[in-house]
Amino acid sequence: METPSKDLPEGAGNLYSWMRKPFLRPAWDLLEKLGLQKGERLLFVPARNGDLLKILASILEEGRITALEFHPALAGRALGQVEEMEGAASRVEILEAPPHLVPSPGGQDVLLCHFHMPALSHPASFAKAVRRNLRPGGRFAVQVPVEGFCGPLEEALVETLAAGGDLPDPEEILVPLDAGEFLQDFREAGFRVLEKLEKVYLERFPTAMEAADTLFEAGGWGGLEDLTPQAREEAAREIRLRLARRFQKDQDLEIPFRRLLLFGKR
Repeated sequence: METPSKDLPEGAGNLYSWMRKPFLRPAWDLLEKLGLQKGERLLFVPARNGDLLKILASILEEGRITALEFHPALAGRALGQVEEMEGAASRVEILEAPPHLVPSPGGQDVLLCHFHMPALSHPASFAKAVRRNLRPGGRFAVQVPVEGFCGPLEEALVETLAAGGDLPDPEEILVPLDAGEFLQDFREAGFRVLEKLEKVYLERFPTAMEAADTLFEAGGWGGLEDLTPQAREEAAREIRLRLARRFQKDQDLEIPFRRLLLFGKR
């Protein structure tokens, strides 16, 4: 894995240990490209459980962060993480709102979007919202799954949900975005600079259990957030078994995560 970049602001060394979580690793590329500066106003979408938000707050110590999160339980978890950080609550705001909301038109220097799973039902509206949020010359970095969260993991999840019981309907999981269409949405939004990168993050997991647990780490999978601890553990156990059968082993799994990264300026 990469070592922390000297080009990132002071405090970014904390990023290195966090990047061992597959759903957060693409954020490393986003942050290196953005090069956050002291005092900047950052809009972060979505807040999710607050893991990445906590890192951003430690990096952008003299700036202000507005984070959007549409799931009430996750917004609460993110807020809890911020409140644990000394002095962060005064400069980090968490809004319970959809990703295409424009809380402060033209009021942000930087926009960072890190979707670890399919979560955009209106990508064209989102692209326009990104532009409206940024000041002229403001820059953005967006990361979204190209083929879902991760093929083998998501298939195991959908199969488990489809088995029935008290689990959520698998149709609650949004379909992956089409990379070409998503790029076109941003072109039509009218950005002055636009750059695209498709990347595969190959992750190795010591056990099927650790691979399956990745699905639950960041949150956001439809009704999974509302499961009881017992129901959640039963679902995770079934996912682990399906993964082990798929790979015909339960140790040393190597799984690809395909991601689309967009960078640009208004």
